[in-house]
Amino acid sequence: MLSSLIGGRGEISFVLVMAVAGVLLLRGAPRATTSQRIDAAVLAGADLRALLEPLTALGAEADMRLVGELRAAGVHPAPPTLETEADTVRLVYAAPARLAALGERTLREVALTVQVRHPPGLAVPALAAVPATAPALHPLLAKWRVSADAEQATRRADPSSSARE
Repeated sequence: MLSSLIGGRGEISFVLVMAVAGVLLLRGAPRATTSQRIDAAVLAGADLRALLEPLTALGAEADMRLVGELRAAGVHPAPPTLETEADTVRLVYAAPARLAALGERTLREVALTVQVRHPPGLAVPALAAVPATAPALHPLLAKWRVSADAEQATRRADPSSSARE
């Protein structure tokens, strides 16, 4: 095919190349993009996936991508769409499947844009409000919290502790 594009002197016909390029550019179906924001100080990984569920349910008609940053410890990078630096996770046009890497971690400083590319006229549901599930105690300190039950069990096991009070 390339030989048919080459003119008598070894040059490619400019008009023919432009015509082929024009056909390639016009083949795609028209698409619209809807963008929505998710901003939260603290958000559970399961809550983030639940927020995105109505958009995921659009199926193959829509292509959802995530752009932005959040903080979560121990996430392994999956370049080029999921990058990490210390506990900062950067999503760069990541598919929703990349959220599986976050597991059930508590996400902090979530600032994401959800982009949905879809056929014009398709009704894209609005995201629900971010749940107010922020713990009263910072997630990094939660593992050090001692419950009242554990404290009472310690007092029963060590009678000298009640004498000190």
